[in-house]
Amino acid sequence: MGSGNLGFSHSHGDGLAAIQNDPESALRALPERFRYAPFRPFTTERRFDRPVATWAWNGGANDDGVYLSEQILATCHFRIYQSVGGDAADLNRRLFASRLVTYLILRTTANLTSGTNPNDPELWCEEMQDTDLENWTSEGLDGGAYNKVIRWAFEKQGSFQPAGAPVPVTTVGDPPAVDVYIDDGRGGEYPYIYAHWHNQSMWNRNAADGLTVHQNANDTQTNYMYAKVKNRGTTDANNVTVRAYHSLPGAGLTWPTDFVEMNPVGGLPIANIAANNAAEVTVGPFEWEPNINVYGHDCVLMIASVSGDPSNVDNFTAGETIEEWRLVPHDNNVGQRNVSVVPGEGGGEALMAALDGAVFMAGNNLNRRAVMELRVSMPKVLADKGWLLQFNGIPNNRFPLKSGEKRKVQLLLKQGTEFTKADIEAAADRMIQVSLLANGMTLGGMSYYVDPNLKTPSGGKQPAGKDCGVAAQKLLDCLKISGGQKVKKVCVKKVSVDIELSNDCDCD
Repeated sequence: MGSGNLGFSHSHGDGLAAIQNDPESALRALPERFRYAPFRPFTTERRFDRPVATWAWNGGANDDGVYLSEQILATCHFRIYQSVGGDAADLNRRLFASRLVTYLILRTTANLTSGTNPNDPELWCEEMQDTDLENWTSEGLDGGAYNKVIRWAFEKQGSFQPAGAPVPVTTVGDPPAVDVYIDDGRGGEYPYIYAHWHNQSMWNRNAADGLTVHQNANDTQTNYMYAKVKNRGTTDANNVTVRAYHSLPGAGLTWPTDFVEMNPVGGLPIANIAANNAAEVTVGPFEWEPNINVYGHDCVLMIASVSGDPSNVDNFTAGETIEEWRLVPHDNNVGQRNVSVVPGEGGGEALMAALDGAVFMAGNNLNRRAVMELRVSMPKVLADKGWLLQFNGIPNNRFPLKSGEKRKVQLLLKQGTEFTKADIEAAADRMIQVSLLANGMTLGGMSYYVDPNLKTPSGGKQPAGKDCGVAAQKLLDCLKISGGQKVKKVCVKKVSVDIELSNDCDCD
């Protein structure tokens, strides 16, 4: 750039130091985490968690264009880092977030010249967004996943004020003019979220009745998907389109290769969604049938888009892909639900019938071979009673997968002592959660909500014991049932067993 300084701030050096040293720092759980060089005394300390009330852009009390502004910039950059994984419990996810934000800062700087050195933080923000659209070739990742997080990080620090806002600035800036979202519990914003596959603003019904209680999909019939969409933007969103997709139940999914669109193809319209979160509009039903032979539980992805606020999926051209863990939590237009409902009213027998033998697909969507790991979080009410979730043929919960490879995982539920509906109702946590990690980094997961008002398993029949899919396919081939035909029901009327005895066997 021909200068050691940015046009609106001294530089981004302090922020880079923070981002590069935070992932493995022993100070992460302490207030000192946000202090630059806590071992060194300062007349005025430098930090990167500055509050917007006194450390805002656009004429904030400490926006001096030099060293104090550098702390505002460091706060913005560190917020991006926190959002994309810096606040994760997994070290390797934090290290990835550190590499990512370091890359974005350095490549954005490399794209500048002395003539394009920005003199305004919003221009720097836009330059970072443009950089995000470029492919990160050294990591083998297609670009376009983080531009909404970047803008949000500067918005929270006072950028993007409305016309005529008072100076000095003391409040967060405005969201985009239109900002539609499927709420995952963050109100359309981007603080770090671990289980990005828990979106409760999407639900399935076995009939097109418009009711809002989620039902497991039934694999013997058409099902109906709904969603609620909001708009945190400053103006109404007109002519919104929502599209819905499903995939084999699984974690480590990749867009678009793992997903099939529901009907109607092309989505359903929403005429208007009021600004400023003033309304929540329901869209649906989308008609769909679960993938055959996977016992009725698919993963669902829904995408809202509108002129002025397209989804990040539009950043990826033919042949480009994006991993679910990079797409879903960093684009509020996208919602994902991998939550199945299992019975909590029917006691241990019903829970065993629902979960023992259930399957999902575990995929490695990294661009290199990885050691996969399955981590289980059991609700305390079940863990205290000795219930344990394991995996058939995976005794240590670890297995290798090549890049792009998938493996079927079958649940083995170890029965504990009996529980009652009242036990589940009294529990604050009712979610059985299985997380899939690759090389120590969470890719996705499957969740099973123990419903105190559900007495028996719902949806498609859960398997038990041996997976007979291969044998069943051979039988269908023998009967010449092929060409995409679906077997809706199998009824066993008679079983014959012939036993041949041998005189020379040892019967002791």
